[in-house]
Parts: sequence; structure tokens; C-alpha cells
Amino acid sequence: MYGRLCHLTSTTWDSPVDPNVAKNLLKLVHHLQAHSSTLTRTPRKVMLQSLHVFSDASGDIESFSIFDQRHIRCLGNSHLWTPSESKWTIPKKETVAFVNAIALTRWYLEKIYTLNYEFPCHDVTFYADSELVLYRYKRLADNKKLKGASALE
Repeated sequence: MYGRLCHLTSTTWDSPVDPNVAKNLLKLVHHLQAHSSTLTRTPRKVMLQSLHVFSDASGDIESFSIFDQRHIRCLGNSHLWTPSESKWTIPKKETVAFVNAIALTRWYLEKIYTLNYEFPCHDVTFYADSELVLYRYKRLADNKKLKGASALE
């Protein structure tokens, strides 16, 4: 609202703003600084040398988050399963959440790379609590054939 008033009371880019509007705007800024949380007014520096990516899924939702090496959350996403997806087994949901976390991480790293060509990220660590996801990943890492999940899994 005060931004609109500043715009309405000025005629050009450098024209002075009405003193009452400026005074009220400064009051608002000081009030926000005094009453907002410290995290929103403290500048954060994200350290991208090492990223930690967590993924998890339950019967109703999947979630994945990317943290830097100081455990500051860089990016996260969650998704409620649709009625057809909610019929999937938990191992399948865990696998989908893990794959989505990898896709989100790749997208995030591509965006960072376009902003900074001297790309600082050296390693990315993925965390998953699903034994099936870890089992499949280990088989691929050992160049073994990937077996399908059974109905029991």
C-alpha cells in the first residue's frame, strides 16, 4: 500500500515522495524489523560445496528437501498423492519420492550453474530411509541387473 502511495505521489523516478508517506513507510519498516523473526532479516549465505538431499514418502504424502553443508534449507517440495497414486505400495512411493528428489536436485544445480559458472558444488549426498530404494541403488552401483519389486515389497 505504501509503495503504491509513493508511486502515486511522485511524478518521475527521482521526484521527492510526500514527507508524510515517507515517514509512515519508515515507521512500517522499523516495525517489521522489530517484530519479524531473526531468520527473515538476517542475510543467509548458502554454502554449496556440499549438498544434502533428503527424501521420504508415506501413505499420504511425499517430501524432499535440499540442505547446504551448514544445514540451511535451500529448496524443498512436497506432494499429496492423488487418489490413484495413493493405491501404490509404500516401497513404490518411496522410490518415486527418491527419483523426484534426484530430479529436483538436478534442476536446482542447473539453475545454480547458470547463475555461477564457477560452480562450487563438489558432492551431493542423498538420504533415504527406504530399504528398497537403497537395495536397488546398490545393485545399480555394482552393475547388477535391477530386479523388479515383488507384490510383497
